[in-house]
Amino acid sequence: MSFWSRKLVLLTFCALFAGTAFGQDWPVPAPTPDTEVTCNTRGCSSAEKGKKLWPYSSPLTKFVGRYADNTTQQWEFSPTGTARTRQIYFAPKNNRIYMILGGIVAAYDMDTFFTRLAGGEAMTPINGLGGIKAGGGGSEKVFQADRMFYPFQGWEGFSGGDGERRTYRPDFDDRGNVYIPAEAVGWGIVNDDLGKGGGPMPSLYWEDTVVNRCMSVKTTDGNYYAYVLFYSDNTSARTQKVLNVTDVTHPASVGGGVPIFKDFAKNADGSRIAVLDNDGIRIYTNDAIVRGGAPIAQFRASFGNITSDGTNFFAASLSGTNPVIHVMAPDTAGSYTKTAHPLSNVGINTGITTSVSVFSNADSGGYLTLLGFETAYNGYNVRLYKMTNLVPTEVSLNGYVARHYERGSVQTGYVTPGKYIDFLEANSVHV
Repeated sequence: MSFWSRKLVLLTFCALFAGTAFGQDWPVPAPTPDTEVTCNTRGCSSAEKGKKLWPYSSPLTKFVGRYADNTTQQWEFSPTGTARTRQIYFAPKNNRIYMILGGIVAAYDMDTFFTRLAGGEAMTPINGLGGIKAGGGGSEKVFQADRMFYPFQGWEGFSGGDGERRTYRPDFDDRGNVYIPAEAVGWGIVNDDLGKGGGPMPSLYWEDTVVNRCMSVKTTDGNYYAYVLFYSDNTSARTQKVLNVTDVTHPASVGGGVPIFKDFAKNADGSRIAVLDNDGIRIYTNDAIVRGGAPIAQFRASFGNITSDGTNFFAASLSGTNPVIHVMAPDTAGSYTKTAHPLSNVGINTGITTSVSVFSNADSGGYLTLLGFETAYNGYNVRLYKMTNLVPTEVSLNGYVARHYERGSVQTGYVTPGKYIDFLEANSVHV
């Protein structure tokens, strides 16, 4: 991957229920472990000034940087909505990291993202970003993306209205095309030329249809498909279709397709695709999933999400109040075998949430992160696990994520960054 020294980097994403990220004027953690920082910046209220921020400790060795700051930013809808950090997706073949910043899809070069952070590059005010129209001049700042696309501006003429969240999980293919579901704004395909330095991603196709899930599939015959759907807990409101997008400017609707799902993950070459619904997880071949074929494996349980390290699939469920990590590994029969690993030392507050999530990626370095609202911390916490022979062994972070960031976990004499912060996601990346 990167020429930067091979280290494990823990990326955390916190948000308001509708998604708030770290505060612009909030003090950053110290560059070294076991070092307290005093809250004395403009973002600290009079009641917070003089209090400390909970420090990180070994095995965390260095605070690398911050890439989105908008705790003090009020909601904005036009001309640019508040860029609240939501989700992140890794595209190793394109050497890209894709983030959702509010409604913006931001693309970062995977190598230079970390070197820029480590080098202390300053963030850019939202009204100075290259690739979108000027914002409202609010207080927030974000890390300048290498390429950006904002559906509210790029697909003008849509019939939907304003909203804090309109852009959902994007997907991508090996041609540099990015598939963006933007709910009431519609859905479409834009092109990422994989360049650097800022600039827009041009739109190749747009359809004014309510969509909140898009999945790209390349079949063994070299054709490209887009699985486009609207997922809702109300089953009667769900819609779906499969389109052949080999000619990306003229998608053609085709038959087939598997039942609607709410989350998905792929192996490294996209030949195996796992989808998650309320019934559990089904794993398909790339050919079967667009043609209505049967899954090669199916596992029934209530999982929080589905993720992959490029070879195996992972998910988590609850047994009472204790998380269970599920590992789905390919077997010699061409299917997948699932192994469950209960975590009896972790307690989830099921009065707050009934699910836990795990995160992995092809560059996670053999690590897995677990995110859940823990009773012990009265807040969301991130735990890190080393997957040795696909068996999780915890690498203790000493509750740092909850103690430093979560309002319910604040310790006497300490303060956390803002009262509206909750975590959405955490990934480890080996760079």
